[in-house]
Amino acid sequence: MMGELIEKQRTNREISNANLIPYVPGQSGNPGGKHEGKSITAELRKLIDKGTNAEDTAQILYDIARKGSRAQMEALKELLNRTDGKVPDTHKIESDVPINIVYKQVGDRDEGQ
Repeated sequence: MMGELIEKQRTNREISNANLIPYVPGQSGNPGGKHEGKSITAELRKLIDKGTNAEDTAQILYDIARKGSRAQMEALKELLNRTDGKVPDTHKIESDVPINIVYKQVGDRDEGQ
């Protein structure tokens, strides 16, 4: 029984390997390129733009932000990240303590250590 299973796995692997197409240097793996308008983001943008103006959309988003559940807030965040782009994270450091930043390039060596 075990021998039959191993033989079947070997046969399946040989069939799978036979279907592989070798990589050709200099040739694109996706010659047709990315299909336009097939992404989730593109479809979301179509839905947002469909029959609404910016003020109506802003009011709907504001209402969800004020009264929405945690799940609705996460969905709203994902929607906005996909359609308007993620807001970059910024960090502001305020301190009276001086901070020394030492910059070293890869390969630099401290002499004497």
